Amino acid sequence: MKKILLISVVMMFTVSLVFAQWQIDEDFEGGTIPTDWAVFDADGDGLGWAAYQNSSYAHSGEWMASVVAYSSSDGHDWLVTPQVTVQSGDSFIFWARAWNSTEDFNVWVSTSNQSDTYFEWYGTKLEEITGVGETYVEYSYDLSAYAGQDVYLGIEWNIDNYSLLVDDVKVGQDAVTVPDAPVATAATTDGTLTFSANWNASTEATGYYLDVATDIGFTTFLAGYENLDVGNVTTYSVTATSAVNHYYRLRAYNAGGTSGNSNVITVNDSSLPVTLSNFTGVFANNSPVLQWETKSEDNNSGWNLYRGNNETDFDQNVTLKINNELIEGAGTTSEPSNYNYTDIYEVEPGNTYWYWLESVANNGETETYGPITLNIPEEQETPELPQLTKLIGN
Repeated sequence: MKKILLISVVMMFTVSLVFAQWQIDEDFEGGTIPTDWAVFDADGDGLGWAAYQNSSYAHSGEWMASVVAYSSSDGHDWLVTPQVTVQSGDSFIFWARAWNSTEDFNVWVSTSNQSDTYFEWYGTKLEEITGVGETYVEYSYDLSAYAGQDVYLGIEWNIDNYSLLVDDVKVGQDAVTVPDAPVATAATTDGTLTFSANWNASTEATGYYLDVATDIGFTTFLAGYENLDVGNVTTYSVTATSAVNHYYRLRAYNAGGTSGNSNVITVNDSSLPVTLSNFTGVFANNSPVLQWETKSEDNNSGWNLYRGNNETDFDQNVTLKINNELIEGAGTTSEPSNYNYTDIYEVEPGNTYWYWLESVANNGETETYGPITLNIPEEQETPELPQLTKLIGN
C-alpha cells in the first residue's frame, strides 16, 4: 500500500490567442457598396445593386443593399463579394427579403473571378430561392468543401415583382479564443498506486490533454499518459506502475487551438509498510473474527484494530481498540501474509459494527484501512473459518 503525499510546483504562464474570424462582415452602413465588391447589370436596364438607406427596411441599422427593376423583362443583376480564402468551418451568411410581395434569386460560389459570366460558366449554384417574402430570412451556406481555396460568392437576382433587399453579409466564422492554460490542483488519493489528477476548468475549453511523467522535466512519461485526450472533464484517474514520484500537467484545447502547459503537480509516493489485498470480517464461534491479507510488507511493525458503532466513529476518535497489544506484522516480505483476529468484546445480536485496520511502520508511521461492516446475527451461527497461513492469538 502506498501513501501519496501532494506537492504543487512550477506555474506556467500562457497568453490566449484568437483564431478564425469573419473575413467579410458587411452591413452597408458606409452608404455604398464597397469598392472591392462587384455589381453586374446583366439585363442592361441601367439599374443595379446599390446601397439604400431606409431603417424601416434594413435588417439592422439604416442601410442595406438593394436592387430594383420596373419591368418584368429586366431584373437580372449580380452582387458579388471580394475574393476570400476559405478556412475550415467558414460559412457564407446573409439576410434577404422582398421589398414587397415576393422575389427570386440564386446563390453562387466561384473559384475563377468576380465576373458574372464566369459564375454562370464555371461557378457552382449553392441554392435557388423562389418566393422570398417581405420578412427577412437568414441564408447560411457551409463553405468547408472549399477550405484552402480562393472563392467569390455571388447573389443573382431574377425578378419576380420589384426589388430584392440584402443586408448583414458575412463570410467566415465566429472568432475562437484559444483557452487559457488550466490550473492543476492537488491529486486525490485512495492509499493505492491509483490517484486522481485534478484541475480547474479553463474558460472556452472543450477538452484537455493530460501528461503524467516520472520526472519533472517530462522526458519519461507514464505509459499511456503522454498528451492523453481525457475529454471535457476536470478529474481523471491515473494508475501508476511503481512507487516513485509522479508529475502531471494539463493543456486545454478547443477549435481554436491548444493552450500552454498548466502548473505541475507532484505526487510524491513514499512507501508505507503494507500492500493490502483484502480486509473482511465474519461472525464465527459466537465472536467477530477480522481477516486480512497483504501482498507484501516492508518494515511493518504490526497492526491495530478498532471497532465503532457507525462509520464516523473513527474520525471522531470514539472507537474501541480491540487489541491490547500491537498485533505482530511480518516485518519485510514480498510474500503474501494472512491474518485473523477475534474480537473478544461483547456484541449485541442484530447489531452492525464498523471495523478499521491500522498498519504501523517501524518508524511509527501509520495508515488506516476501512471501515468494513459486520452484521451480528440474531441467532448464533458457527461458520467454518477459511484456512489461513498466519494466526494471531489474543
